[in-house]
Amino acid sequence: MVDSFARSKLRGLYAPLRRVHRPAVDEREPAARDAVDEPESHHAQREPGDAPKLTEYSDEPAEAADVARRVAALIAAGRQAGQIAVLVRTNAMTVGFEEALAEAGVPFQLRGAERFFDRPEVKQAVGLIKVAARSAADDESPGEQIRPVLTGLGLTKDAPAGRGKARERWESLEALARLADDFFAAHPDARLADLSAELQTRSAIGHVPSATGVTLASLHAAKGLEWDVVFLPCLTEGALPIVYAQTSAAIEEERRLLYVGLTRARELLYLSWSLAREPGGRWARTPSSFLDDLRPGRNRR
Repeated sequence: MVDSFARSKLRGLYAPLRRVHRPAVDEREPAARDAVDEPESHHAQREPGDAPKLTEYSDEPAEAADVARRVAALIAAGRQAGQIAVLVRTNAMTVGFEEALAEAGVPFQLRGAERFFDRPEVKQAVGLIKVAARSAADDESPGEQIRPVLTGLGLTKDAPAGRGKARERWESLEALARLADDFFAAHPDARLADLSAELQTRSAIGHVPSATGVTLASLHAAKGLEWDVVFLPCLTEGALPIVYAQTSAAIEEERRLLYVGLTRARELLYLSWSLAREPGGRWARTPSSFLDDLRPGRNRR
């Protein structure tokens, strides 16, 4: 739980955004309304909500699993699933949360994107891996066979510049490559056929999205929408601001995108990040610099 210190520091996060994005008072999360100076003629239509809750996790699977656990607990306590959202920076980041929510028995719907394993490039890749597994030699390293398969589908060493379909396709293939890397790191004796079976199982875990389910979406797809409860995970440097945002203008655009996420919540807001990609991995990540003013003991960079 974040105390009043964090609530007061929200002012610093929003200050650079006032001149470019000022939603109506009744559209902002209560904590945000408290933090931004408003003309006296404006009056909030809701009572102030709780301060944002910040959580740090050791790794991505732990983060996804705990977000799903918290969502399930909120629903069990009476929250409507349709009034809860999990928002991430890019569509490729949804895969871990799709699996965690499904495993927790939480109905969800993807907005603005297909379910990860339903994306054409992912379905094609899973099919090619299955074919490759049938002819793989026992003395071949299975981990080294994955990226050549994905390279044939368009996975390159460096991501395409900017956004668009090519970038989204690359991100999906890169996410699948990382999933394979993690699988073989956790199962050193596994073969390509084992990975193929794992991918088939993961693809079958999901279910038909429910119109009353939790919303899982990118921050871009969340613009103009609101929920009572919003989770903003994956808030690390390189994710938000995203790694290819190198100019001051691009950084400010990333800050505005975070602002969109923060202001989607009417009542409860959860912010989180993980220090490593997989369990036992090196803690090489740092929280987003945009969160510095919300973390006690930190100074703005």
